[in-house]
Amino acid sequence: MRYIHPLQELKVCTQSRYNGQLNIRNTERKQWAFYYHLGQLVWAIGGTHPSLWNNWTKAGLAGFSPDLAPVLIKLEELRKQVSPGVFKNFEVLINGKNTL
Repeated sequence: MRYIHPLQELKVCTQSRYNGQLNIRNTERKQWAFYYHLGQLVWAIGGTHPSLWNNWTKAGLAGFSPDLAPVLIKLEELRKQVSPGVFKNFEVLINGKNTL
């Protein structure tokens, strides 16, 4: 298996309009997962982020788990307030199957 630099992998995912997950692990065995939809990076997790939970708590969100899978409600109101492309992304990504 040949080595491909992680930045090159990210670039390929964007250029090929990739849908799915790209997993990257560094030499220290830290892992990241990048989630793509039509070549757009929509979410990334992994590595070491000790301050993220602090930021989440300071924002008053401690009572809401970042692992919850949100669902859209009031779809017609939302449809009127955002562009068709943004609405479609919301429909695909905020469907009760994807966590925050």
